[in-house]
Amino acid sequence: MLEVEGGETVRHVARLFPKEEDPDFCATLAQEIVSQGHSVVVFCGTKKACETVALKLARLLKVPQRARSDCGGMEQRSRTDVAALLGQLSASDTCLAECVRGGVAFHHSALSSEERQAVEGAFRAGSISVLAATSTLAAGVNLPARRVIFKQAYQGLPRPENLLTPTQYRQMAGRAGRAGVDAEGDSILLTGTGVTLHSLRALVRAPVSPIASCLTEDRKGMKRAMLEVVATGVVTEPSDVQQYIRCTLLAHMNSSKIVAATTVAALQWLGREDHAFVTWDRYHQVYRPSPLGCAALVSGFPPERCMAIHADLQRARECIVLTSDLHLTFLCVSPTDDLIPDWRRLLQLVNSLQGADANVASHVGLNLGAIMARAHGYHQRSSGKPEEMTDSERVGRRFWAALILRDVLAEVDLQEISRKFGAAQGAIQGLQERSSRFASMLAAFCERLQWQDLEMLVSKFQARVLQGVRPELLALTEIPFVRNYTARKLYSAGLRSPDSIAALEDETLLIEILARGSTGSASALQSKRAAREILLGARNIVSAKRRGVLVSLAVDSL
Repeated sequence: MLEVEGGETVRHVARLFPKEEDPDFCATLAQEIVSQGHSVVVFCGTKKACETVALKLARLLKVPQRARSDCGGMEQRSRTDVAALLGQLSASDTCLAECVRGGVAFHHSALSSEERQAVEGAFRAGSISVLAATSTLAAGVNLPARRVIFKQAYQGLPRPENLLTPTQYRQMAGRAGRAGVDAEGDSILLTGTGVTLHSLRALVRAPVSPIASCLTEDRKGMKRAMLEVVATGVVTEPSDVQQYIRCTLLAHMNSSKIVAATTVAALQWLGREDHAFVTWDRYHQVYRPSPLGCAALVSGFPPERCMAIHADLQRARECIVLTSDLHLTFLCVSPTDDLIPDWRRLLQLVNSLQGADANVASHVGLNLGAIMARAHGYHQRSSGKPEEMTDSERVGRRFWAALILRDVLAEVDLQEISRKFGAAQGAIQGLQERSSRFASMLAAFCERLQWQDLEMLVSKFQARVLQGVRPELLALTEIPFVRNYTARKLYSAGLRSPDSIAALEDETLLIEILARGSTGSASALQSKRAAREILLGARNIVSAKRRGVLVSLAVDSL
């Protein structure tokens, strides 16, 4: 039976599939909605559960293709074409493509970014109508549905500590019946997951958590806030500090004594001599930002992390290994990246390092003894949080990520990297994206400190991290819609710069190059569209450069 939040029974659900096939009515509830031409999201606790549920639903359900009018008029592709595309993206794993042929898919962080994009696009366009997903779908991905089904009330394995919070539940349930997309929607939390009915009712009925200020001492927001207002000139005098603080949520929710203590503590920490972000000008009686404070503001790094980053960069300026990409790659990986190493594999890889790579390991402070201890299980357990890790563990994690990222930049096949390091393809691409953002912030940090030597190296390297390519392909990746694999195809065919592509009379050669290795009418159409976009993009780049040269010549002649 179904009941609403108040506990009232809405209706009894007639079973559409045998009990042994559909014990919790998940398939029945999904079939109700897809038969009406709408979509369903099924939230599962783990990645493995997503795949298991998707395979079962694909086998049981009859999923009609949704009408274009119900999908915002988006261009639809047949399920066969979507399955073929996914088969090309992950030739070793046919599970996702098999589900898609039945109008069902799964979505979790282990998928590559291309696979996630293909699944999301097919779901929006109506080719797919049932999506089994983890909670990552609820954060930052706009895929509304008519019905949301919770297979269980956990985020992860069914343990008490993994029980959904009321905020998480509401965030995930909010996918159903989005305004402007659906006229109505419902979310259903299935019982029988090891949680009492009383607990599930309490979860659904719980009020929204109250908001709280992030400027409290335990959340460390005041340091960043005071640095921002001083560095931007909003606050210069003590009276300005008081006026600013009076406007914050913290001041409205706490006593003046607590607010004053938090503010004073933040300013004292920012003004400490060993890492002055803010200085007090005694003569003019004003606060001024230091170069380090300005660098922290422009880069976006939290003040608490800036000292370790500053020390890393200072050591690199004194001695950086440029005969290998590994040192720059290490610098471009965040010290707090959450990719967990396989310590045994890391030990094997470190022992096999030679020449310049071995020098890099020494320069960055890699502790072989600590890695051996972790590899053999002799280590003190920690929560894995950056602030609770030892320096040796932090460097070991960062070095592991750097080794993975170096293979990405060497254009090693993603599946091969996944096998070598035992990491999911989605996790590898996530590392690449995070490292690209970090490298961009690092370049801004160096530029504001006037470390132009390091800023030039990092900013150039950041472009490689962003695209995942060798240096010779960077020029081609400036063209819109040209990713690493497309750039390599063009380069191998002799088109090695935007200028060489812009000089083509038409897109015929581009179509031929892009179509190599692809089959099917959909692939041919895709190659034609991509060729037109690439040719136009290359010509726009060349035109922009010419305009820039003409403007420069005109200025010089004045």
